[in-house]
Amino acid sequence: MRFFLVFLLLMNTAFACPVEPHEFVIARFKGFTAEPLPSASGLTEQDFTEALGRVRDHYAKVFSDMGLAVDFTIDWNNEWFNAQTGWAGEKKLRFFFAGALARGRYMTRDGLMYVGCHEMGHHFGGFPKKEGKWSTSEGGADYFAALKCMRDILKHDPENEAAEALELPEGVKAKCREVYADADDYRICLRTAKAGEDIAKTFQFKASRAEQAESMFFRVLPEVSVTNTGYPPNACRAETAFQGAICTKGPEFPVSYVNEFNGYCHEKNGDTFGMRPKCWFKPNLE
Repeated sequence: MRFFLVFLLLMNTAFACPVEPHEFVIARFKGFTAEPLPSASGLTEQDFTEALGRVRDHYAKVFSDMGLAVDFTIDWNNEWFNAQTGWAGEKKLRFFFAGALARGRYMTRDGLMYVGCHEMGHHFGGFPKKEGKWSTSEGGADYFAALKCMRDILKHDPENEAAEALELPEGVKAKCREVYADADDYRICLRTAKAGEDIAKTFQFKASRAEQAESMFFRVLPEVSVTNTGYPPNACRAETAFQGAICTKGPEFPVSYVNEFNGYCHEKNGDTFGMRPKCWFKPNLE
């Protein structure tokens, strides 16, 4: 519940951008061509509905307290490989998740929750925003998904106990273990990092149709000269999930919509890990 209270305090800033009545402004997680049945991931319609339903239910009171109506559509039969969110007037939000996402190779239940958290991140992720838009950037929505949303939803989840069996590089496990002495927090770190990698592999396979046998973590990635508010490369998105997972500025730390420091790990806050990766984010170090 602390997550809800934090964002209720920020709602006047979070929804400051003017919206024309009945306008549906789209912020896409990623759009591709059709992904028909049968499922390449092994996930079922029940998996799809339950995973995204957890995100929906987690935020239901937030939206209700803000006086917002929400259209949250989970469409298993839709073959458009996409998720999106946007405004439909001044007091209504729309979320849409196509079943093709769940059928994508490498997708998992946690990966689907991460997708849902990413879409929430477009509204709640804070700085940086897309230029001239209401929406938090794509990388920022990824960072929010790992840093705030997944951590809040997975707290004390009975399934956390199985996280230590996840296939992750030892470097990821070691860093999560170093940062989190609490067993539950350690396991959430593992699940979040893995969910981010699942998403990255799903999109990489969709784009290339090549098997993704190697880990997406710890790759040498070029640094940007200015912040990229669009879609980062897939390996960069996996790294964003990992850094968000190991940042200790969890849901109890309110984010800022006007600066890059409050509520985030940042070099100027004295942090040495958990920052937004420089493969999409250019920090202000002056």
